[in-house]
Amino acid sequence: MKSLAKFLVLFVIVPLFSCEKEPTTPIDEPQIQSLDADTLFFKDEKQFHDFLFAHHLAADYSIAPPKVIHDCSILPDANTYPSQQSNDYLHEDRFTGMPFIVLFDHIATRKHINIFFPAYYDDHPGVPHDLNLCGVNEYITNPQTGQVVCFYDSFNWRDENGENIFNTNKKLWLLWGFHTGNVTFGVARIQTSTGIDFTFKDNFPEHKSLTVSFDSIAETYNHLKTQ
Repeated sequence: MKSLAKFLVLFVIVPLFSCEKEPTTPIDEPQIQSLDADTLFFKDEKQFHDFLFAHHLAADYSIAPPKVIHDCSILPDANTYPSQQSNDYLHEDRFTGMPFIVLFDHIATRKHINIFFPAYYDDHPGVPHDLNLCGVNEYITNPQTGQVVCFYDSFNWRDENGENIFNTNKKLWLLWGFHTGNVTFGVARIQTSTGIDFTFKDNFPEHKSLTVSFDSIAETYNHLKTQ
């Protein structure tokens, strides 16, 4: 059980920015984005690392090359993944070598395959059953400042260890410094090829916002800030 000394922090959700907005600086340019930009865009771990290091938000941590490249157009069997645990974000080792890992406290990938996608098909009879895990961009709104961050192609993100893991909790801790309790963010998850919002909030209204935990995150990943 989590320590009673830790508080549940729940912030007011600010409106989401338009997910059609494009970065003012092309994403493939090496220029470091402004710390107080209205919207930040990150295409990969190196660009994210360079931003964090330039603004003294993280150490100059090393980035391993991708270990395995997976075909995101082919869905893996949901049983590839372990059952979700509320502290998956602290245990990336549970997913070593697995494809398309996205963590929001717990692993979200398995639910997409065996719950979210079937619900979408049920709600849209006649559509092809060809949803995949390609090109889903995460748009997350800071509830304190209104700043929005976009992480490109989250299911295919390669982290600093070369693993196919996008750990939302860790990314938001590094970027915005949330470090304890639970925080609620505005969220949209847009697949570029279809325009589908992968929150599937029409089927799951609780997905209109994203609440993640930051308990024990600094202790687990402090090496990324203090190398």
